Amino acid sequence: MGRKAHPLAARIKKMMQTDDDVGKIAQATPVMIARAMELFLQRLCNNAADVAAGRKAKTLTTSHLKAYVSSDELMDFLHDTVSKAPDLPADGEPEQPKPKRQRTEGKREARTSAEGKRASADGAAAAQAAEAGEPAAGLLATLSKSM
Repeated sequence: MGRKAHPLAARIKKMMQTDDDVGKIAQATPVMIARAMELFLQRLCNNAADVAAGRKAKTLTTSHLKAYVSSDELMDFLHDTVSKAPDLPADGEPEQPKPKRQRTEGKREARTSAEGKRASADGAAAAQAAEAGEPAAGLLATLSKSM
């Protein structure tokens, strides 16, 4: 039974090969880098989730990631990356969720008014055909307009 390759190993190898300074790449190298990346992200996400849980937040945000990165010396290299994320509010202040967007009725009204105009035009064509004594023609006019 052969070794299991990591699902990202091929992608990582391609990324490594884009660098001109990198020569041959051993088969185990992309697998090890993928596993290291997986463990790093697991630690980052779990500890940021602990920060969120400590604040009784239901959603993990960039502010929680920033708070964790700021609190752990090992994650200091990410400080510039998370510097633009908003800070967490003070301990006494509740986290403010984003306000919900208001629904606009513009698209719905436009769609229903267009359907209403079409239906009234179809009905008028059918009525004219029925008055002319051609009920089948009125039905055909209605069916052809609705398709």
